[in-house]
Amino acid sequence: MQTIGNAGMIAYPAKFCMAFPIIYHYNAGLRHLVWDYSPDKLTNEEVEKASYALFGASTVISAAICIL
Repeated sequence: MQTIGNAGMIAYPAKFCMAFPIIYHYNAGLRHLVWDYSPDKLTNEEVEKASYALFGASTVISAAICIL
C-alpha cells in the first residue's frame, strides 16, 4: 500500500476505487432513512432525482477524499 501511495498517478485512482463504494453505500443508507421517515418522497420522480444526487454527491466526496 505504501508503494501505491507513493506512485503518484496510481495513488489517486486507487484511493477513489476504495472510497467510492464506501461513500456510496453510506449515502444510500441515509437516503433510505429519509424514505423511511418521509414516505411521501418515495415517488418515481423523487427517486430518480435522489439517485442522481446520490451518485453526484458520492463522486464529489470520494474525489475530495482522494486529495487528502
